[in-house]
Amino acid sequence: MWEQWKERLRELKSDFALSGLVMLSLFTAFGLVQAIMMPSHEQETITVNQLAVPSSSNSEGKDDKELLPKTTALFLASVNGSKYYPKSCSATSQVKEENRIWFATQKEAEEAGYGPSVQCSY
Repeated sequence: MWEQWKERLRELKSDFALSGLVMLSLFTAFGLVQAIMMPSHEQETITVNQLAVPSSSNSEGKDDKELLPKTTALFLASVNGSKYYPKSCSATSQVKEENRIWFATQKEAEEAGYGPSVQCSY
């Protein structure tokens, strides 16, 4: 009886080795696919050269504008919407180019009356 157990154990060892090799191959393939499909962690930046905003010092309501210095825009919203998105969010592809408003910070977008989108992580 002990010999039968030894023989069965030898068979199981080869089965475990084969199963382990298959699992290792699958994990390696999955890892390679993830590495290829995942976007890089480098952030792409869009630079806004000039942004026209109403002057806060204009108490008479005239239509003069002041230009903000060059800044980095990380968030965008639609002039027709109420939510803002990080520029890396896939939902931004639905916002037409002519309707896009860019913001450097979340605070800036919220001060302009936009709320964070639930579709994207921040």
